[in-house]
Amino acid sequence: MNLTKIIKDSLWYGVVPKLSSIISIIVLPIVTPYLTPKDYGIYGIISAYLSLFNGISTLGLHMHLPNSFFTLKQKYKLLWRRIFGTMLISCIILSIILFCLYLFILPEIPIHQRWYVAILAIIPLLFSANGLIANNFYVLIGKPQPLVLRNLLGSIISIITFFICARFFQIGYLSWIIASAFSTIVIFILFIKPIWINEKIYPQLEKSSKRQIRLLKIALPVIPHNLGHILLSSADRIIMTILGLSLIDIGLYSNGHQIGDYTSFAIIGIFTAISPAIQKAYRTNNKNLMLYYYLTTQILCSIIVFLLAIWMKEIYYILIKNEELQKSYLVASVICFSLAMYSNYAFMSTAAFIKEKTGNILYLVFIPGIINILLAFCFIPIWGYIGAAFAMLIANWSNSLIPFFIEFYKKEMRNMLGTIHHIPYVILLNILLFIFSIFIKEASIFIKAIITLGTIYLCFISYHKFIVPLQINKSPKNNM
Repeated sequence: MNLTKIIKDSLWYGVVPKLSSIISIIVLPIVTPYLTPKDYGIYGIISAYLSLFNGISTLGLHMHLPNSFFTLKQKYKLLWRRIFGTMLISCIILSIILFCLYLFILPEIPIHQRWYVAILAIIPLLFSANGLIANNFYVLIGKPQPLVLRNLLGSIISIITFFICARFFQIGYLSWIIASAFSTIVIFILFIKPIWINEKIYPQLEKSSKRQIRLLKIALPVIPHNLGHILLSSADRIIMTILGLSLIDIGLYSNGHQIGDYTSFAIIGIFTAISPAIQKAYRTNNKNLMLYYYLTTQILCSIIVFLLAIWMKEIYYILIKNEELQKSYLVASVICFSLAMYSNYAFMSTAAFIKEKTGNILYLVFIPGIINILLAFCFIPIWGYIGAAFAMLIANWSNSLIPFFIEFYKKEMRNMLGTIHHIPYVILLNILLFIFSIFIKEASIFIKAIITLGTIYLCFISYHKFIVPLQINKSPKNNM
């Protein structure tokens, strides 16, 4: 793959899909006056359970799609049809279970509305298998345009539908549910001709129980990995319902979580861009270069979240034209900071995937997920919904301590960085930045502007004085 194609594909996969997210942010000031914390609460609960069931629905079988594409050559479509069929059956069964669950967990919605709300809410799960097959197919054949353009069209339709429902019909949480259901059906239809008819990849029942068991035996261990991310991102709202928090509190948290999580676009974008360079440095055992990438990305992550956190109140004033929801800016600041040490996860997961030690990935996602649940049950009764944000912050940051307890990651981080003693300093730096951001969150715009310029200047000086010299030795010959 030449550089031109890498850049072109990066734009298609990285930039174009984010256009819908940018549009979503732009319409926030227009629609938030017509949404309430209760609307965010109801939809937060619905989306949390939907995420949980989505994480289970594939049964882990999606891992066989890329593997079979390369190993079975022209016969891979035979296996893909059977996997498609199994996942579709799984989605149907789980959709029925989720439908019944929605009837019981949404008592605030009148019973005559609850039925159609539940039906609309399960549509994204019911039709999810088609999109998963399409995502894998177009990425593997190296043709991003058909995939990205169809998904982008579906996302834009979703935004337009949501805008019309929220702004003109003023139906609150139903705006999200209708928009999500409508766009899911549209995307499903758009992929029928190219995938089902043209490529002949359609659902087919698996007739061999032995083959089914063999595939599931390999695939099912992937589910905890999927659930690990969900336990970090969605379990908090489920726990709030269990602990009896009001829909208003859940809604305030959901709004803050949504806005704070927009930070992930920038953070993940950094690592998407630099990932090939990190892998190359890892494979050539160039510790200096890997340390350079580690410190560079860590400084970028820390500064981005710090600056967004201290300006979050002003960001809310611009984007959220609703006084009730503007109280969520503190949650958004904490959620934003939870991504400050993403570089540790990125470097450790890179080593695990290159070494094909995917079982070790569970330490990076499932353990923090469990920590998030335990802390949420402890913090929420004491501090309310803000406690869930702090639980998520600590759970995400706990990743950074894994090299001190898990031998595989201790060895790999030493191989990459020369030592793991940089990590405590990174943790300390982010703790200090987080505490400082809390103290100055109510400061005047003038003071925040001075702090912003000073922070950028200090980072610029530190980068050129301490980090750039690491690039001087790009040869691995002096590395141990």
